[in-house]
Amino acid sequence: MFTLTRMEKQLKVVLPKKVLSAAMKAVEVGSGGPIALDGGAPSDGGGDEVALQIEVDGHEPLRCTAASLAAMPGIYRYNESHEICVAFFSWMRLLLSAVATSFPPDLYDLVGTRRSVAEVARLVMISVGKLVMTDTVWQYFSVGDGMLGAMVGCNLYGGYSILVVEVLMAGQRRFLTNGMLDAALVELREHCMGLSSASAVLMTNQSASFIATFGRDVSEEDARGKMREVLGVSPSRPYVRYVMLLNLINKHWISAEVLIHSGTINVFDSASGSYSQQKAEAVRRVVLFAEEASRFLRTTDASTPTWEAWNVVDVTTPRQPNDYNCGAFALAHLWCAVDGRDLGSIRCVGDHIRLAMLYALVERGRVYDDARAEAHAAV
Repeated sequence: MFTLTRMEKQLKVVLPKKVLSAAMKAVEVGSGGPIALDGGAPSDGGGDEVALQIEVDGHEPLRCTAASLAAMPGIYRYNESHEICVAFFSWMRLLLSAVATSFPPDLYDLVGTRRSVAEVARLVMISVGKLVMTDTVWQYFSVGDGMLGAMVGCNLYGGYSILVVEVLMAGQRRFLTNGMLDAALVELREHCMGLSSASAVLMTNQSASFIATFGRDVSEEDARGKMREVLGVSPSRPYVRYVMLLNLINKHWISAEVLIHSGTINVFDSASGSYSQQKAEAVRRVVLFAEEASRFLRTTDASTPTWEAWNVVDVTTPRQPNDYNCGAFALAHLWCAVDGRDLGSIRCVGDHIRLAMLYALVERGRVYDDARAEAHAAV
C-alpha cells in the first residue's frame, strides 16, 4: 500500500477500483478537486495542484499526488496475478496425485506423450515455474522453412503467441478462451498436414465471422461473404472435411465437422440442452458454410457432390460433468474426427484433456524456440 504523509502522520491507502478509475480520469483531464470515497459530497480542497483529497474519520484532509495514484493499479495487478497462480497450482496439485492414471491411447496425437497424468502435470508446472507472467510459451515457427520460419509463421498467424499468464488461466476451473484454443487449432492444422485425407481447420475468428462478431449477429448475406473469404484464403487442396469450433455467446463451446462427400455435418456438444437457441442458429450457419464449401470445391473438382439437404447429426457424448470443460471436449472431438475416431467411445476426463492441451502447447513451443534459435545462429 502507498503511504501519504502529513504532519508526521501516515495513512496507508489503496483506493477501490471504481474510485481509482474515476480519480485517474479526473487527473487525466486536469480537473483536480476532491473525489468522495463514500458517495457523499466532497468539500472543495482548493489549490491549483491536481490531486486526490482523502478524508478519514474527520481528520485534516490529505492529498494523494498523481504519481501515487498512478502506481496504485500495480497492487491490483499483483493481487490478480497471485490469485491466478494460486488457482493454477491448486488445480495442478490434484492432477499430481493421479500417479497411476494414464491418458487414453486413442488420444495420443492430442497428448503427444505416453507419460502418466501426474508426470505431464509435473512437467507443465516445471516449464511455467521458471518463467514470469509475460514470457512467451508458444509462438508458431515454420520449422521446415529454416531462416524463413518466422516470416512464414507471421504471414500465417500474424506472430500470434501464448504467454505464461494464458497458460495459468487455462490451467484451472474456468471457461477456456479462444487464445489457447486457437493455438491448439494451429497444432491440429499441423497434424492434418501429415494425413492422407485433407482436412481444413478453421480458426475461431474465422468461424465467428459468419456467426457473430463483437456480440452482434451477422446477416445471412454478410455471412456468405465471410464464408467465401475464409474458403478463399485456405490452401488449395481437395478437402474432404472442414472442422471448426463454435462459440455460443462467450459461454459455451461446441464444434462441428463438415463431411463434403457424405453430405453429413456432425455437431459435437458435451452439454447438449444448454443455449439451444444460439446453438440452433450456429448450426444453421454451419449448413450454409457446407453449401458454400461444396460450391467452392466444385470450381476445381467437378466430382464434388451436390446435396439437396445436409444430414445434421447431434453428437452429445461424452458429457461434461461440470460447467467449464466444454472447450476441452469440443477440441478433442475435432482431433478424433480428423483421425477417424469417435471420442464418445473413449473413456476420458475433461481436466485430463485440458492438461493434455497445455502440455502439447508447452512442448511445441519449445520445439519452435529451438528452431528459431538455430535459424538465428545460422545467420
